[in-house]
Order: sequence, then C-alpha cells, then structure tokens
Amino acid sequence: MPTTLTATGSHPDLAPGFKDPVFDAQTQFRNILTAMSHPGQVVALNTGLEPPAPLSSAAAAVALTLVDFETPVWLDASMSNEAVTAFLRFHTGCPVAGGAEEARFAFIADGATPLDPTRFDLGTDEYPDLGATVVVQVPSLAQGADSGTEFSGPGIEDKTYVEIGGLADDFWAERNAICELFPRGLDILFTCGDTLCAVPRSTKVETLACM
Repeated sequence: MPTTLTATGSHPDLAPGFKDPVFDAQTQFRNILTAMSHPGQVVALNTGLEPPAPLSSAAAAVALTLVDFETPVWLDASMSNEAVTAFLRFHTGCPVAGGAEEARFAFIADGATPLDPTRFDLGTDEYPDLGATVVVQVPSLAQGADSGTEFSGPGIEDKTYVEIGGLADDFWAERNAICELFPRGLDILFTCGDTLCAVPRSTKVETLACM
C-alpha cells in the first residue's frame, strides 16, 4: 500500500498529519499547556509535520491538537488557500468560519498584519472561555534578555522577555487596549517554524527598546 495513502486515506496529495494521532496529540497538548502556563516561554514542539504553506508546523500542531468538528476556524487571506483549508478540514473536521467574529480559533499567516482584536469573539463575563484563540505566525521567535517584549503576570515568577520579530507597529497597543475587558479577551499563540510562545489574556505586556 502506498505510504501516502496510509497517512492520508483517499487523499494521496494531502500533506500527512500526526504519524501517531493519539500519542502525538497528547504530546503537543502538554507542550501547548506548558506554553500557556508559562507565558513568554518559547517551547520547541518537534512536531515532524510538513503542512502546506504558509501554515507553519507549530501552527499545524495547534490545529491538529486543539481543533475538532465543533471548532469554527477562521483563516486570514494569506492562509486561506485550497491546500491549507483541505489539510485542516481533513485532519480535524473543523468548519471554516465565514468571518473572524465566528471563530473559536483564528490563524494569521503574517504577524505584520494588524491584529484588530475587536473583530474576534472576546467571550462574555459569564463565559470568557468563548473568547477566540488567535495563532499568529512570525518570522522570528526567541527568548530575550532584558529587551524586546516584557511579559509579567500569572505563571511568571517576575518578568520574562521574548524577541518577537515582524509584528505590526501597533500590534501590542491593539492587544493591550482590550485588557481592561478581562476576563473577556483573546489568548494569543505565536508560532515560528516548530516553536511556540503563548500570551494568555491575563498577561501584561510591555515593549522595550533594544539595549
């Protein structure tokens, strides 16, 4: 039997998902939980995935781990191509949302795109968990040292720093503007290649000048 058919059923041209769906999803769930529990910590996922462009391997792992047939997914214009849509639908069964406001998960191909957080569902005071999770791909992501972006808040002992490349100039201003709505808000996952960094809605973020 051809290996492509083993990995993707009746879709030989479709990029494979996890080699061991149950074990790999459990592994990546723990990795994502680590990132969410320790905002600003850059976590290597080691996914082994080669998803269709422009979807990064880490973003694909988030989708294959956390998204299912009950999870509306929104893709920005760059991400919304036939190959990515088919990959996500086949491996997760997710419906593709017609608009950002309908999505539980949103995938943005380029961090230089303005965030515009008010277009997403921010949840309610009674059900803040209904707020969307936004996955933003960036060209570089690395642990910083007293410069770049400063994170503080729950899950961080004091402060931690991350160098996040390629974000729109007003990205953090837009994100921080909705923090006063807490517990409503957005959870953000940055991905670069096979790495991931989480910014829950409870995290305080300040951008610093390079030293």
